[in-house]
Amino acid sequence: MEELHTDLDSNRSITGGNGEKKSYVASVSTGHEPIFPSDNKAVVDNFDSKASTDPEQPQLMDGTEPIIKTGADVSRYLVSLHDAEDPPLTFRGLLLGTLILVLNSVITMGTEVLPTPASVKDRPRLRWLVPVCEFVNPGPMQIKEHVVATIIASSGLNGQAACDVLATIKLFYGLLRPLIIYPSEMVYWYTLPMVAVFQMLHYEKSKQSHRVKMFCYLFAGTFAWEPIVAYIAPWLNGISIPCIASMHAPMRIRKHIARIFGGAGANQGLGYLSISLDPQYVSPSVYAGFPLKWQLNYWIGTLSGGLIMLALFYSNTWQAKTFPFMSASLFTGDGQIYDQNKIFGSTLELNTAALQEYGVPHLTATNVWNFICQCLAIGALFGHVFVFWSKDIKRYIHETRTGTQHDPHYLAMKKYKEVPSWWYMVTLIVAVVAAFLTVGTSHTTLPAWGLFVSLLVGSLIAPVSAILYAQYGSAIATNMLSKMIAGGIHGGLPVSNLWFSQYCHQIVNLVVSLSDYLKLGQYLKIPWRVMFLIQIYGTLLGAYINWWVISVIIENKREILLDPIGNNQWSGAHYQGLNSQAIQWSLAKYVFRIGAGLHYEIVPLAILIGAAIPCVHWLCKRYIPWMREQGDLITTPLALFYLRNLVGGINSPLTSCIILGSCKCTCESRSQRSSARCV
Repeated sequence: MEELHTDLDSNRSITGGNGEKKSYVASVSTGHEPIFPSDNKAVVDNFDSKASTDPEQPQLMDGTEPIIKTGADVSRYLVSLHDAEDPPLTFRGLLLGTLILVLNSVITMGTEVLPTPASVKDRPRLRWLVPVCEFVNPGPMQIKEHVVATIIASSGLNGQAACDVLATIKLFYGLLRPLIIYPSEMVYWYTLPMVAVFQMLHYEKSKQSHRVKMFCYLFAGTFAWEPIVAYIAPWLNGISIPCIASMHAPMRIRKHIARIFGGAGANQGLGYLSISLDPQYVSPSVYAGFPLKWQLNYWIGTLSGGLIMLALFYSNTWQAKTFPFMSASLFTGDGQIYDQNKIFGSTLELNTAALQEYGVPHLTATNVWNFICQCLAIGALFGHVFVFWSKDIKRYIHETRTGTQHDPHYLAMKKYKEVPSWWYMVTLIVAVVAAFLTVGTSHTTLPAWGLFVSLLVGSLIAPVSAILYAQYGSAIATNMLSKMIAGGIHGGLPVSNLWFSQYCHQIVNLVVSLSDYLKLGQYLKIPWRVMFLIQIYGTLLGAYINWWVISVIIENKREILLDPIGNNQWSGAHYQGLNSQAIQWSLAKYVFRIGAGLHYEIVPLAILIGAAIPCVHWLCKRYIPWMREQGDLITTPLALFYLRNLVGGINSPLTSCIILGSCKCTCESRSQRSSARCV
């Protein structure tokens, strides 16, 4: 980010989409490097008139560089307003985006089960071909074409459950943009590094050669190293000195050490003090854009949650020692794998007589803890938004209705046509028809009214979850709430529960994901209509490719994916978890009710407990000066959600991630050349 700002000063200029030179002028006189282009002077003046009345002027580092604290600071000082006005939609961009989408889908679905342009001359007889040739190959790749290809490729990842994507498009484009896209406070921190990369590649040509070389060196090194750490020497993913030192100790000792310090294998241990050298698990990009307030919640939750898990296991809470330390599978009371076929026949409906004979399923203590943390976080999410952000939400809506929204990037985008209302209507009709045809013609056991309730619940959760993600760059999983509701209205029908929760949760998931890239489009000035079309295209294409890839994997690796432990290359924990939760919640009245005998009733009650925690937090901030001075460093939904971070999978990268995140913050705080510091 430092290089982005040092090149965009008042003595430099860049070429716009029409070939003219555009000089950059400062937005406010704070001594920082200016980022606003002079051709957007009206937008700048409008923004500065509001900034000049802001009582909270930015703090300066070294007397010149602003310290980035709020979303308004990001819009003022971090992201350029420059609009190159180059064509965003080209055949080349569509082709590249589609090809990368295919590759991305193959890699992504695999990880679900893994712990020089030619010029065109204008000739009279071929004049009619010029528009076609410019669409196919418009010259050197420009920033908008680059961004469009990237969004197509990334939108394919939404295709994992894209059957309701069109209704989602209707929801977040038509209703939620004034709330989760337009305001400056909706930063989408995870997107900022991508914005910086695009702007540096396309706006700073003098340094592009060096950066491309550096990228090639890093790519080549990673390409050569990854096969070694993933297949030839997988132990490099989890170098644990305590585990190595205990190799010759009795097995009863080694098991305890592995639970605390192990983690190179799936569901092995917590991974404390283990070092991972696998770049697919330890990536600088994970920490490149997140603010300190997110990292603080992440590490507090992760480290303390692991200690609680150990306490639950060794205190034999919920008969923990009868089952594996970590697993998402279901078990019988004596620790054997639970055979769901004995209580659910070919009709996929519960046989109550068989259930009484075979017994109800049990969970590992760490999996119960996983459920509790998710429910605590869901309750805290609604409580936190209501207690801390309700006034801000009302202000965002009022600003949009009255035309007083002053975010400079929103104002710069007003020159582009909005998406017509009839586009929304068509997508909504197609989505509703497709959804009801799916549940009506397939053996889903989900009734039509159940689908309606699922979509309604998802539409209510989505805005709340998106607000948290927009301000922190990370959201919490809310699918536990949808599973709980499904278990209450579709008891004894696990497949119905699964369909209900997936429809509901994927509305939330897609709103968050697609809004993230919509904000990227606003930052980089991609027209609204282009964003609408490419996101639908990428998402739907990704749906078909993702389904084909995962079907091939399941067909060839079925047995290892059904194993509750898995191995260091394949793990079915994700799908085992979905299946376990569908069965558990379809048996809610036998498993989670008070007096059922399993003592799992704390799980649904955790939602009410979680909703009260932000109220306590608000009172502490109001009456305890030290808490008030910390601002929003502690956010209870995130801290509670990350308490379940180590409940399964490969945990050996934990220490390496902490070191990497700490180094990132240390380098930012000590760098005298940095243009801004995110706190």
